Amino acid sequence: MAGYAGELGTMVDLWRATRGGPRALARRRDARLAALVAHARTSSPFYRQLYRGLPPAGVRLQDLPPVSKPQLMARFDDWVTDPAVTRANVEAFVADPALVGSRYLGRYVVFASSGTTGHPGLFVHDRAAVARYRAHGIRIVGTTLTAGRLLAMLRRRLHTALVVGTGGHFAGVVWLESERRRSRFRRRAYRIFSVQQPLDRLVSALNDFDPALLVGYPSALELLAEEQAAGRLHIRPVIVESSGESPGDRARLAAALGGEVRNVYAASEFTPIALECRRGWLHVNSDWVILEPVDADYRPAPPGEPSHTVLLTNLANLVQPLIRYDLGDSVLAKSGPCECGSPLPAIQVAGRRDDVLRLLGAGGTAVRVLPLAIGSVVDETPGLHRSQLVQTGPATIRLRLDPEPGADAGTVWAAAAAKLLAYLAGLGLGNVDVVRAEEPPEQSGPSGKFRQVIARLPGWSGCPRSGPSPLEEPSPPEDEVREEDDRYRKSATTRLRRPVGRRQHLQRKAVGIMSTVNQPVASTGWAGWAKFAGIIILVNGIFSGIQGVVALTGSDTYYLVARGSLFLFDVTAWGWWNLFIGVFLIFTALAILTGATWARVVGVVLAILSAVVQLLLVPVQPWWSLIVIAIDVLIIYALIAHGDELRTEKSPQKANP
Repeated sequence: MAGYAGELGTMVDLWRATRGGPRALARRRDARLAALVAHARTSSPFYRQLYRGLPPAGVRLQDLPPVSKPQLMARFDDWVTDPAVTRANVEAFVADPALVGSRYLGRYVVFASSGTTGHPGLFVHDRAAVARYRAHGIRIVGTTLTAGRLLAMLRRRLHTALVVGTGGHFAGVVWLESERRRSRFRRRAYRIFSVQQPLDRLVSALNDFDPALLVGYPSALELLAEEQAAGRLHIRPVIVESSGESPGDRARLAAALGGEVRNVYAASEFTPIALECRRGWLHVNSDWVILEPVDADYRPAPPGEPSHTVLLTNLANLVQPLIRYDLGDSVLAKSGPCECGSPLPAIQVAGRRDDVLRLLGAGGTAVRVLPLAIGSVVDETPGLHRSQLVQTGPATIRLRLDPEPGADAGTVWAAAAAKLLAYLAGLGLGNVDVVRAEEPPEQSGPSGKFRQVIARLPGWSGCPRSGPSPLEEPSPPEDEVREEDDRYRKSATTRLRRPVGRRQHLQRKAVGIMSTVNQPVASTGWAGWAKFAGIIILVNGIFSGIQGVVALTGSDTYYLVARGSLFLFDVTAWGWWNLFIGVFLIFTALAILTGATWARVVGVVLAILSAVVQLLLVPVQPWWSLIVIAIDVLIIYALIAHGDELRTEKSPQKANP
């Protein structure tokens, strides 16, 4: 419950900060920065040593030395402020795919970065930081949703599809899986779709799920747009959210997928960093995160010019302080205020874009392979620090490897090549040659941002044939599929311990062990708030009905004398209206208590209207209005996220197996 209170408090503070303008944002930022630096100096041995020559107080941000990911990872145990957090334990935690979405040590969220600057990272976030990230996420939803879009999403039961690379503790996967574990409703509404699976299976799964919110990286979304345009994908998302560093061809995505396309700038170090406005600029959440566009010597980059890199300071997370951290992105800061009116600083991000490979199969079919999918396969190789895949021909991939210190290069190459060849064979690309490169992976672009998957194919378009999706893989017999589905519904621990054949093992490693099967969960305390919403509506309905009956059975006319004037009122119509509303509210309340979906939608709409009315009354009755608004927010959340538990309580024997 403390986490929800923290989220609500942060949301209120976010609203007050943006209403207060740049001064309110700067005041919060400066106070939080001073507290963060003081905490880092006292609780982190790394920062205590790094800042030992600086004054004890009054230090400006630009006076603090920048830090890099390799520098911090090399001294991980001295970097963190909780002695219980160690690199060895965190690495063991993220090595287990079954723990994706679980809390490390019962209180921390861990993201594993694949290393867009060429250096993998482990990022630990405390409870307070996670609550603030969630509040920022809610602010994103609030700025994106109109009343029409909200109703459209509610009609689709808020179905949310995250199309990403799985098989690791990556930020998006961890975030959505942790949300799915919070309630049965979320488990049914949120689903993760692995880009490692063959494209035809991905398309079929999305068609069955029919998401209202589609989230993915630009390369994946652009590929899905091609499938939609070709008539194989049939989804109608209300909102399409690009979570990469560049939104790609927004007009083409919107035309093909039909939803509102928005870009969110996020990273494993802080999420979300910025949200795109209607003018196309990304607005930084500067009350909790600081971005400094700088040149190669870490001097401020002029507004309007792309930076060499950007320094990030996370003001929300205390367990693993990030102060002037080299994020590696090239950022362009807007020289003046944004025309949209937001007081938050506006930027554009160059970032990096890995290429979609188009490989020619043995039968002459062009097969499209997403960079996240093929890159994650090689990343699993033991002893590998980083890799880079370069397509140099229609059926040729040049593999550049950088082994860990002390690892045998030949052994690492053999293991990486075997993994890659097995994955390609599963896609029908057994004819593709994997060539060992003598040169190590190379940085790309002026910012030094690392591109892991590159296509260098002059004159090769890789246009796929017409007809079914080219990413085809022989399907197992139907009875094998049915038997595997039965086994798949058992616990993840049992699945992980059961021996499997080599082909199944390679497929599961590629797709990632990620269960999206609906499983029953026990009713939580939030079901009580859903009942509370039903009782409140029931009481209001009874009162309204009584008012209607009194108006219809009493005198038809009432009068009022004011300032020497006489006013006459006929209350017959008013009585019938109150009686009708009372009956409707009573019927709705009873339906909410049984878990009916339509009644929960009506309850959410009524709570929203109540909150809007109380917001208008804040100047007159501030404390009462804030209390009612808080209750309305709790009711909305309970009805949307946990209203289904009312149905479970009524008939627990009907829970999904």
